[in-house]
Amino acid sequence: MNRKMQPLLNEFKSIDFIKPQFKRLNKNATLYFSKTVPNNTSRIELYFDAGRIRGRTGLAAITGGLLFSGSKNQNAIQIQKSFDKLGAFKDISVSQEECVISIYALNSKLPEVFDVLYRALNEVVFLQGELDEFLSHKKQSFEINSQKVGFLAGRKFVKEIYNGSVYGKVVEIENIENTSREELMGFHDKYFLNGLLKATLVGNVNEDKIDLIAQKLKKWTSKNDCIFEQGGINNPGVFYEKKENAMQSAIKIGKKLFNRNDPQFMDFFILNTVLGGYFGSRLMSNLREEKGYTYGIGSSVSELHKSGLFIVSTEVGKEYLDDSIVQIKKEFDLLCTDLISLEELELVKNYLQGQLLKSADGAYAMMSLYVSLQKHGLTFDFYTKYVERLFSINPVNLRDSAQQHLLWDQMTVVYSG
Repeated sequence: MNRKMQPLLNEFKSIDFIKPQFKRLNKNATLYFSKTVPNNTSRIELYFDAGRIRGRTGLAAITGGLLFSGSKNQNAIQIQKSFDKLGAFKDISVSQEECVISIYALNSKLPEVFDVLYRALNEVVFLQGELDEFLSHKKQSFEINSQKVGFLAGRKFVKEIYNGSVYGKVVEIENIENTSREELMGFHDKYFLNGLLKATLVGNVNEDKIDLIAQKLKKWTSKNDCIFEQGGINNPGVFYEKKENAMQSAIKIGKKLFNRNDPQFMDFFILNTVLGGYFGSRLMSNLREEKGYTYGIGSSVSELHKSGLFIVSTEVGKEYLDDSIVQIKKEFDLLCTDLISLEELELVKNYLQGQLLKSADGAYAMMSLYVSLQKHGLTFDFYTKYVERLFSINPVNLRDSAQQHLLWDQMTVVYSG
């Protein structure tokens, strides 16, 4: 390779998506697997109906954090050493709607690694000593975060954006202090031992080993249909969360939205990229490059099972708070009234094409893409249509989308500081 010469640019046309195979665990849960991995690594991800909307406020995060705190035969240190000895890595993430446990290992060690995970999760006992120590750290972290404007604004935003819904639950200090071992055992039994929604396996693993893993996973599957709410209706208006002596101010602006099942999703997703979805976006150019109010500002579109969320987020010097909100509104209004230039639109299209290629690069990424679609009952045809829309969308389409979904009086505006 001659590194003094620029690589050739190839025209983007389509992506050859690889659909995973699957094994039904029961009528409500499926194991998806893909063997098209060009190396000796593998990954298992388990999706449980154990998100923050389930159970008492705060209980999901505490239970998730203590899943590997000790079983009937091993304490937390011994469990971790078992993973380390096998060269495995584990991760746990708790979102509003699910808890995901991920483990990475070599193909040859995957069955052994899964056995360690299975025993630890199946036999966790939530020892009182481990619980007390975890709650102490959790409480300390909460108290520290409560001094940060971003944390305060985020909590207030969640309350107002999901007004009257379980999605609007936010943890208070008493939710942490009043946690009992019995509560954790009950949550674990209901949402983990009987709450597996789906699982994925990526790796060149023999079929018989996949079958053995599938047989064990069947014991954890959800026996009932998993029900999700729409997520309430956001309160439009301006809300202030006071923080004395703050040097910074945090801003959160957004509204309840649709997910990718809605035919309006693609156009708004592209519009959001123009507004604040990449480093060269309008919000970054205005508030960072021109005004110097912030190190970074961005907007994003996220999805739930039955709804979605649009949010603009930033932190600015407190003296720039008022004008920052004015400038954000200005960018909303410009997209509602003026047509984006063809040059800017072409830049955004190229950026999104590159992001899609990146998100589909490799078997792990391909599986994650598939799962994000399966969540909404979609197939890879969604991305075929998305690529077609990228090529066909024009400035008028984007202005139409803005006039529908970027109206300022529909927004929930929260600031703290």
